[in-house]
Amino acid sequence: MKYYFSLRINVAESAYKEAEQILQVKANLSSGWGVEIVTEDYFDFITHFLDVVENKYSQMEKLDISREDITIWCLYQYDSQCNLEFGYLDLLRLGQNKISLCISCWKGT
Repeated sequence: MKYYFSLRINVAESAYKEAEQILQVKANLSSGWGVEIVTEDYFDFITHFLDVVENKYSQMEKLDISREDITIWCLYQYDSQCNLEFGYLDLLRLGQNKISLCISCWKGT
């Protein structure tokens, strides 16, 4: 069982380095700008990634990044049953930040 958590931002390739400087994280996705964490243990990825972007929106707007360009992903490879639960405070915080939560699950081999 593996979790893939990522913060993805739709930004011009020419602005990748500037985005990294603003957010103080190094992008590690092979396509597009994004930060991915792969783990066998669940962790509070919503809080983690919101902490990265919050209070930086005005700086990101200078790179033509709007909040609608930001998504947080949970990709989950499961063995038998797939259950995900998100607390209302995390979902409220996502909504207040106008950031979409994307989820993809698949059965492992």
